[in-house]
Amino acid sequence: MILDAGILRGYPKERAELYGKPHLGARYTHGKAYEALSPRCCVCGRRAGSVHHVAHRSWGETFRLATPCGTWDLRSPLFCLCGSGTTGCHEKFHGGARLKAEWKWRSTVYEEDWWSGVSANLKLTTFANASRRMR
Repeated sequence: MILDAGILRGYPKERAELYGKPHLGARYTHGKAYEALSPRCCVCGRRAGSVHHVAHRSWGETFRLATPCGTWDLRSPLFCLCGSGTTGCHEKFHGGARLKAEWKWRSTVYEEDWWSGVSANLKLTTFANASRRMR
């Protein structure tokens, strides 16, 4: 799908579409604060020890999606993971990016609805795509 540059506001599409997607085992509480909801890592099932921001914090806390149907400030999804940024599954998202979060649209119609602001009810299949480079 090709998007109008005004919607992306200078972001690459791959970066912008990380915002506003579902959380796995964590949530925002208020302001910038967040908390783990699951005692287990959403990747391997071990005891969770941290929460990962899927969209890098250096990219910004929110992405403002302005569409003909409205404007939304979207936040980065949060994943409850084992380890820290240098250990466990959390490290695998940071250190060499052996794990990468991806969302696959069930249909291009849903993707078009998302970017146009029509659909507040996301029709996504969510999963963390673990490349087998880990082994």
